[in-house]
This record gives sequence, structure tokens and C-alpha cells, in this order.
Amino acid sequence: MNGEVISVGTELLLGQIINTDARMVSERCQEIGINIFYHTAVGDNEERLKQVIQTAFDRSDLIVFTGGLGPTEDDLTKETVTKMLDLPLVLVKELEEKLEKMLGKEKVSFNIKQAYIIEGSTILPNDFGTAAGMAVRKDGKTVILLPGPPRECAPMFSKYAIPFLRQEQEEYILSKTMAFTGLGEPELEWLVKDIIDTQSNPTVAPLVKDNYITLRVTAKSKNRETCEKLIEAKEKELLERTEPYFIFDYYEEKSMEEYVGDLLLEKDLSVSIAESMTGGNLTAALVKVPGISSVLKEGIVTYTEESKKQNLNVKEETLREFGVVSRETAYEMARGIQAKNQTAYGLSVTGIAGPGGGSAEKPVGLVYIGISDGDKTYVREYRLKGDRSRNITRTVFLALNFLREVILGSPNIEKDVFLV
Repeated sequence: MNGEVISVGTELLLGQIINTDARMVSERCQEIGINIFYHTAVGDNEERLKQVIQTAFDRSDLIVFTGGLGPTEDDLTKETVTKMLDLPLVLVKELEEKLEKMLGKEKVSFNIKQAYIIEGSTILPNDFGTAAGMAVRKDGKTVILLPGPPRECAPMFSKYAIPFLRQEQEEYILSKTMAFTGLGEPELEWLVKDIIDTQSNPTVAPLVKDNYITLRVTAKSKNRETCEKLIEAKEKELLERTEPYFIFDYYEEKSMEEYVGDLLLEKDLSVSIAESMTGGNLTAALVKVPGISSVLKEGIVTYTEESKKQNLNVKEETLREFGVVSRETAYEMARGIQAKNQTAYGLSVTGIAGPGGGSAEKPVGLVYIGISDGDKTYVREYRLKGDRSRNITRTVFLALNFLREVILGSPNIEKDVFLV
């Protein structure tokens, strides 16, 4: 099956929002063997939308729409698609009752168009909003309509649209992603080049993410169980070459904070965090993980020397002799936050995010991350290359990855300097 994504919304063309929906749909479709050949963005204009739809109908089997399902007059996707398919819209009582429950009876009339769906379509429930999605087949074409907000679009597509699309696939296709850090894409590809060159089923494809690189392993078979066995065997072969750089794997997209948060919860290990350079971003990343309150005991921003002394018992002489950004300060910060909270781990970050504040001895991008369990304390030095925002984001990832290594007893624990 070959498909395309049509993203509807003038705000996309004006650059007011980033189109993450199209990327998400393409990634998920690839996982089940559907080729997405085109991405189109079109404004909230019926005539232009009709032209885009006609082009899509002429060249694609699957057309996925994102956006334009809201309650206002300029939300035109559903109404325009119905005209092109020559199918009517019908009121669904259950959707009307859901709107009433969510918005109150007095506001339903302003949103009533969201209770209408294309006749004969399968409703795709919206677990995080008011606009229902829908999937319909006609004349050999499959059409899927999704809401625009990513927090509504992504879970709807994964939970409801993907199972719908799987019904049309002759083979079951499953992908698992292996994530790596500590080396570049060319180095990783070199380690497994012969496996990639001779791949058949499963296939192996490298991909660069923001903070790590991946190998996506994709298997085809008649059922999921067989696909999982094929992937497991291929992953074992890949790990024989790449084990020192492997961080985690997933069938569903997973961030580093989700992985580490789940690891802390699974092992019932508590953590407390003392941040300087990252200004609360490290704690905020873990807070995104559901249930983390049971293991995350404290996160504090000790930005000044005085705060480090008062809250973490960092010694005056340490700051005077070695400075705020130093291995010694990170060491005492980690020990101080761990002792204060009596957590399994104390995690500390100090560094120079930039653009100012650096020197020849301590340049912008110099970062120290410390981890203490009360007995042993590890400190790593990182030399980052990027702007202020990139350095902060990268440091959050590196701190979480360091914590992951300590928890799992990784062979990289003792490594104390990284140039990244």
C-alpha cells in the first residue's frame, strides 16, 4: 500500500507551528510496511484543499489527513472530504453525548459539527480531545482523518488507526528500534555493515535521532509472534558487535527520560537531583514520567555558589580552589543531595551552557555530571559543541544516560571524559 499525508491548516504554512504529525504518521506507517511517498500542507481553503485531495486520489491508495476537524467554520477537512467521496455526514448520538459530558450542555451547540462523521466510516476515538477521527474505504481508497494537535493525533493514530490499517496488510510487519550512544552513525554502520549488506528478513536500517542513533529492525511474517522471534535473533547478532554502545530498545517510541523513569520505578530506586547549568530541565524531564513521584524525592536548582553551600554542603574551599564548574564541585553536589534525601542516588549537574562564561581553561560546553549512592561517587566530564539551548538539552540526556549506566552496572561506568 502506498500513501500520503495531507496536513491541513494555514498556521502550518505560516510557520506558526511545526508539522510533527506528518513525521509521526510516516514513522508509524513504515513500521507496518506502508510506503508514504508524499507530504502536502494546505491552508484552510476549500478550493485548494479539493485540488490537493484530487491529486492524492489519483496517485495514492491511502490518504491520511491531519488537522481541520475543529468546531469552527475554517475547519474544513471533514466537510471537503465528504464532497470528494460523495458521502454524507451523519450525526452520531454517542459523540454528541461525549461533547455534552466534556463541555457542558450549554456549549454543545458551538461544537456540534464534531459529532458528525462520514457515513460508513469507522470512528477513531479521541482520548485527549473533542474531535473524533474516522477511517473510511471507498473505490479502493482508504481515507483517514485525524485531529491536528499532536497530543491528540499521535495516540489516536497509534491506538486506533494502525489496527485498522493492519487489516489491509497481507503480512504482519513489526519493527523494533535499538538505540545507541557514544559513537557516530558512520562508526555504528561500519560495525554492522556486513549484516546490513546481507539483510533480507529482518531488515536493518540506521537512523540518527537528536541525542542518539538507532538501528531499526523490521520483520515480516504471518503473525506478531514470528516477527518477534525473527527480531530477537537479529538483535542478538547486532549486540555481539555493538553491546558497549547500546542503551535501550523499544517497539513503541520511548524517550530516555521514560526509559530511566521506568527503570527507577521497576527497581524501586529513589533519586534526588541538584542542577546548576540545566536550571530544572533535568528534573522536569523525569517529572513527565507517570508515577515518578514515588521515587523522585527532590529536584533543586542550586545556581549560585551560596545555594550550593547552603543546600548541598559544598565546601567554600572547593568552590574557591576549583570553581563552580569542576569535577570536585559536581562530586560534592552529588554527595550532598544524596545525603540530604537519603536516596538511592544523588544526581548533580554543573557546566557552562554559553554563549558567554567560558575561558581557554573552561570553555563553553564544559559539563560535569556526578552520581552518588552514598558509598561510591562517579563524576564525568563532557565537552559539548552547540548553542545554549542545545547544550542544556544534550546535558539532560547525558545525565539520564549516565544514571542508566550506573543503575545497570554498564561497562562504561568508569569512563570519566567524553567529547560529544
